[in-house]
Amino acid sequence: MRKLQNFKGGYSTELVNVIFKAGKPFVSATIDPEPIYHYNADERRRTDELEAYRVYVAQPGVQNPVPVKIMTTTDKPKVPFGQTVVLDTLEACEVQGHYYLRAAAIEAVKEG
Repeated sequence: MRKLQNFKGGYSTELVNVIFKAGKPFVSATIDPEPIYHYNADERRRTDELEAYRVYVAQPGVQNPVPVKIMTTTDKPKVPFGQTVVLDTLEACEVQGHYYLRAAAIEAVKEG
């Protein structure tokens, strides 16, 4: 991926459109979503409070899957490996040349 200029800090949907091919579907590259626990900076350790889940997705024609932070704590996302998925409210931010992605939810697309 290339380094982008002209983007202000924070998450944005515009950055997603620049990074990924518009209109191309995402495919799940995760077998079991990883839980992400809240980090307590004062105690310098993770707590038992669930913050989100991490899943990996890829686009056809892109070599490496990318991690996406799914901001739900109610239900563990159920997305079969290799299934086409829809990411609700996908946003991205760039920090020192690295891209971080988050979405409100993820759903498997029913084929057929």
